[in-house]
Amino acid sequence: MKKYLKLESLRSADVPPELDLRILAASRMRQTALRRRRRLRLAAGGIAAAAAFLVAAGIGVLPGSAAPASVREDRAATAALAAMSDWTNVEQAGYNLASEISGSSSFFELADSRTNFEV
Repeated sequence: MKKYLKLESLRSADVPPELDLRILAASRMRQTALRRRRRLRLAAGGIAAAAAFLVAAGIGVLPGSAAPASVREDRAATAALAAMSDWTNVEQAGYNLASEISGSSSFFELADSRTNFEV
């Protein structure tokens, strides 16, 4: 170790045991501090993830006051769209006209019978 540090004072005499103990104590304190920081970081990350999960679950599970109003609005909008897309009367009139046209011998006879013009 002495030759790697390249210190002449260490080559000439042995290192006092108090210095070794101080170095080892400092390294142990630093290692302990690093472990504590790492544990704290992991714990904080886990707590943050759990809090986010609880908030998301709470939003999804608990009914709010806005949800029933939006459901009512959706139902009203669906009913309005269904009423606007109701083509049954138009389809029935088209079927009636088609059956009358196909049942009569001529379109002109149908036109004459529908219009009551007196000449």
